[in-house]
Amino acid sequence: MRPALLMCLGLAMVFPVPYPVAAQVRDFEPNHIRRTASVHFDATPEAVYSLLAPGGQQSLTQGWDIDVLSPPSGAIEPGSTFTKTHRRAPAQQIWTVVEADQPRRLTYAIFVVELESWVFEMDLRPDGNGGTVVDVTHTITSLSELANPAVQEFADTFEGYIEAWSAAIRRELVSRIQV
Repeated sequence: MRPALLMCLGLAMVFPVPYPVAAQVRDFEPNHIRRTASVHFDATPEAVYSLLAPGGQQSLTQGWDIDVLSPPSGAIEPGSTFTKTHRRAPAQQIWTVVEADQPRRLTYAIFVVELESWVFEMDLRPDGNGGTVVDVTHTITSLSELANPAVQEFADTFEGYIEAWSAAIRRELVSRIQV
């Protein structure tokens, strides 16, 4: 075993790595896309933010199992990590909070091992009438040739994704008001 250095979010970590570590040769061109949209909600930034945070994700993601790994309290802070696994697909997503400024900004780094790497940014601002505008940006890079078509499909259907995503948030906001 030899020590290896990992730099992540400005932190250095040393961990053992078995010998030998062969350099991986990439034999494909990764698909890299960035898509942005603005969405309006008739709710305060605090109410919308609560649904975008790890705890609120569960109510929006039917068919997904969410497991909050850290912190145990479920606090929303940089480094907070949870996994999402769809009941019909074996790939596990690893979500880590990169930036959290409640109720103004939330950014996740999302990894699907050997498939995709995502940055999911959400900037929230009051609309001046009691509602919220959320600027959403998805940046996705495929990590394998196998993932290239899925990344392209997401890019091609981004508007439909945003419509479904925002509809799920609106439904949840309405259900919380009626309770």
